[in-house]
Amino acid sequence: MSRVIGALYRLLYDGVLCRLPEPTAVALGQTALRLLPWDRLAVFRLDDPRLAVTLGGVRLPNPLILAAMYYDPRIIMRAMGLGFGAVTTKSITVEPRPGHPQPNLARVRTAAGPGLVNCNGFQNPGLERFRADLAHLPHRVPLIVSVAGESVGDYVTLVKALGPAADLVEFNISSPNTRLVYEWSRKPRELVALLRAVRAATDKPLVVKLSPDFADANEAEIIPAALEAGIRIVNYGNTRRVEDRRLSQGSGGLSTRPTRRTGCSARAQPPSATSPDSSRAARFWRARSSSSSAPTAKRAPTE
Repeated sequence: MSRVIGALYRLLYDGVLCRLPEPTAVALGQTALRLLPWDRLAVFRLDDPRLAVTLGGVRLPNPLILAAMYYDPRIIMRAMGLGFGAVTTKSITVEPRPGHPQPNLARVRTAAGPGLVNCNGFQNPGLERFRADLAHLPHRVPLIVSVAGESVGDYVTLVKALGPAADLVEFNISSPNTRLVYEWSRKPRELVALLRAVRAATDKPLVVKLSPDFADANEAEIIPAALEAGIRIVNYGNTRRVEDRRLSQGSGGLSTRPTRRTGCSARAQPPSATSPDSSRAARFWRARSSSSSAPTAKRAPTE
């Protein structure tokens, strides 16, 4: 049945959605998610205990996680009933953000298949509105609340405020569309204070969200530092920064199959025994092997 649904979706995408302007297709899809009870259809769910995994001590019914994309509580509630093992909210900032002006989304075609380049710019309602929206949201599957900030204080404020409404908390230090957030990956030594402060701000399991654009720094410095701070889960699945003159910012984050393969291959590559940071990297690889009971998969986000 899942193959039939996949084939029908590809027909819908190729026959309808990809022929519409990007903003129209997005609005159509989000309206359908809000208004139509897709989550009541059992065909979208497969209840099989053999698929269950544990992530940061939290049980997921399966390893497929919806990545950061939506902040509307109606859409989040629907998504929780569509067969995902967990759902991640869009990255939330302290203050509301309108996002970058349109055009902020463009389609691409690669040899591996269709994809998207976005410069959304963290469009979101801000901390106070989102906290109120989450207050009465039932968790049909685990909820991962994603946050993003431009200072250590921002992250601590967000994690303390939204952590109680989450099963896990993801902190995004890698969006290619927001300069001060993206810059965290360029100064890994300054990240140590951030990692420790965020860990001290909550007892919920934490996920650090990294950029594949900084593979060497991630492996040699950022991930080992996260582990030393007590953060045990790494999301290596953010988009890769690319130039695209169709977008209002002239560049954006690429979501497509090559991005996912790059992230997986980067995680699978062990550290060199002769590298300057080999001892810290080796501790990362040992800890990584016991951080969860099985691998999880996220689709690339739209931030």
